[in-house]
Amino acid sequence: MKDGWKLDRVSGSHHIMRKNGVTLSVPVHRNEDLKTGLQNDLNKKAGYKK
Repeated sequence: MKDGWKLDRVSGSHHIMRKNGVTLSVPVHRNEDLKTGLQNDLNKKAGYKK
């Protein structure tokens, strides 16, 4: 995956991603973009934003 993230597993409509001990649950819904707040939260948890 991009930037070193690995797909750990798929749980329903969520992809569970892992990198360096950090785990993110990313919702994947067809034809829908992530809302801005969720994008910001995931970016913070991933260490891309403060």
